[in-house]
Amino acid sequence: MLMPRFLLLHLTFVLGLVAGCGETISLGPVDVPADAGGADAGTGGGSASCDGKACGTPCPLVDQQPKFGYCDGQGVCSPSYLCDPYQPCLGLFCGDACKPCDPRTDEPCPLPPDEYYSCDETGACLPGGAACPPCKNGEPYCPYNTCLGQPCGTPCKVCDPKDPGCVEPMEPAVCSASGECLPQSSAYCDPCSDPSTFASFPCGTPCDYCMYQPWDASCAPSPYLYLCDGFGACNPPEYANCSPSYQPCADKQCGDPCSVCDPSDKANCYQGLELLYCNGDGTCSESVSCPALDCMGAACGMQCQMCAQNNMSCSPMFCDGLGNCTSAGSVQCGSYLPCQGAVCGTPCTLCDTQPCDESTFLACDGYGACTDQPLCYTPCGGKTCGAPCTICDPGDMGCPEPDPQMKQCDTFGQCTGAPVMCL
Repeated sequence: MLMPRFLLLHLTFVLGLVAGCGETISLGPVDVPADAGGADAGTGGGSASCDGKACGTPCPLVDQQPKFGYCDGQGVCSPSYLCDPYQPCLGLFCGDACKPCDPRTDEPCPLPPDEYYSCDETGACLPGGAACPPCKNGEPYCPYNTCLGQPCGTPCKVCDPKDPGCVEPMEPAVCSASGECLPQSSAYCDPCSDPSTFASFPCGTPCDYCMYQPWDASCAPSPYLYLCDGFGACNPPEYANCSPSYQPCADKQCGDPCSVCDPSDKANCYQGLELLYCNGDGTCSESVSCPALDCMGAACGMQCQMCAQNNMSCSPMFCDGLGNCTSAGSVQCGSYLPCQGAVCGTPCTLCDTQPCDESTFLACDGYGACTDQPLCYTPCGGKTCGAPCTICDPGDMGCPEPDPQMKQCDTFGQCTGAPVMCL
């Protein structure tokens, strides 16, 4: 017996009231006036984008949220996935790629060529990359991972205890920087990020290559200095590049102290490092080599060989007025006697003219020579500007300190009252 047309329309209306909010129940094609509007207007109760399409085919929804839906296999575009029993995300985890159409059917199911579908945390197969929040072991669509919330390098287990068919690898496994539990030979940590929070360290922070695999007890820390560069990699200081516009050794001489960090960028750069000096090539480096300058035509007493304070094998040298670059003790500039009548350790210069300003760290020795290595106590010998000092030799118990107040070395190598201004 055929059901009258008006009863069919009435039944569809009643079921629409009983159905849950947002749920579409299809009873087959129903004529809808062409002026009804919406996505189903003029399509015989279905949707033009779902006409003849397989269940699960993505389709647009007009004036609705979300703006996409799925064909139900009967010509209707529904915001809910109604293709039972096929479940696109069954056995997959959040973020895994999925196919919204049932692969067991031969019906056409065209997908947009530029669209990517992945499972979300609820198990729905949605277009675009799913935003998967941190999950806990045992939650639906959350992969088993003992490294969740664990610092990089923590020993871990690869196999889920609920999976009797899983076999642990022979090699011990640790948590890698990717948050996965991997064999030690495949895992790594980032020496320029916090192992627990994975937050990046500021540029210029000291690092070591052994931090790539902190579980490797055989790795010997490098005797050389490495820093986190502007790209988050652990490299020698010469390649730090913390600020492309900042030149650490601009307007400085070879051997002068320097920093890879712009002094104005205290918030984003590590400022506590004071072990670097300008190299001969203009880079800020730990290993410094300064080329000797040509003394031909240069004034007597001008420094021709610079030395960084951390280069103990380097000896400063000076022009002797005859075109030679030699040690300070071998230089005699005219009739000037810098140490005549001076006490051993008194700061001196090789001449009393302007070109000798660079040699103010020299001192008189016990033989009346102005040298960089006086054979007597020098309060600021080998010390940087700002270092504490005393006029009396600490080993001379009979020497009364002239001023009991704290003293510091100034930029000229003299021990004077604190505080001092250092350039």
